[in-house]
Amino acid sequence: MQQARYGGHTVAQWLVILNANDPVLLGQNITRLREVGPVLVEPLARMARTKPPLLVRALEPVVSRIPAVLGLPLPNVTWYQVRRYQALRALSFIGPQAAAAVPVLIAALEENDYAMGGGARMALTGVGAAAVPELGRLMRRTSDAVAAQAAQALGEMGEGATGAIADLEYVVAKGAFYPGLMAAHALGQIGTAALPAVERCLTNSNPAIRAEAIDALGRWDGKSERYLSALEAALRDEDRGVREIAEKLSARP
Repeated sequence: MQQARYGGHTVAQWLVILNANDPVLLGQNITRLREVGPVLVEPLARMARTKPPLLVRALEPVVSRIPAVLGLPLPNVTWYQVRRYQALRALSFIGPQAAAAVPVLIAALEENDYAMGGGARMALTGVGAAAVPELGRLMRRTSDAVAAQAAQALGEMGEGATGAIADLEYVVAKGAFYPGLMAAHALGQIGTAALPAVERCLTNSNPAIRAEAIDALGRWDGKSERYLSALEAALRDEDRGVREIAEKLSARP
């Protein structure tokens, strides 16, 4: 049966191109990939959500002991995971046109699997604004590890994540160390729209969050009275790390 082609390639051929680690090959094809992106989203999303069947998982211990005499890898859990990751990575190259895959990407991120989460985060960052509401809701209902990944994705969007400022503040206020730190960092990457939220971070009980806040203010407006007052307070902070950040900022010309 002849496989469907999109922009001159089948889905399998696109995955080879995207995972060949050959920048010349990728550069020659990336424009065409984005042109045919909407057609590729559904087959790639389907691949990204296809988990190992129960039978494959049950037979995994047996299959892993079979010598590789056939010249082809037998389907196993790792085989399925690699295919899923490749699909997620391909979606990340499609960018905003992959918005229809956001539910699949959110579900992959929520699995709290390091590789799948990383692939899903890259794809969600590429989608941009259309993924912001779902990422915000995800941060409020999920584990600390997943909330941190979601916050990282929002931070990588920069100004495009303005709609998630309240959700990021919620994560900071919860008090969990790592997701709170990632959320504070994301607020600093969003830009001046997050200024009030970043200023509130200056009094957070977590010194790493206070350091993120003062660093963000220094990048945005290192001459304002508001910043200079915050810098002066940071120089007297009880935490050595915050003081060191403040000292470096005060030494800037």
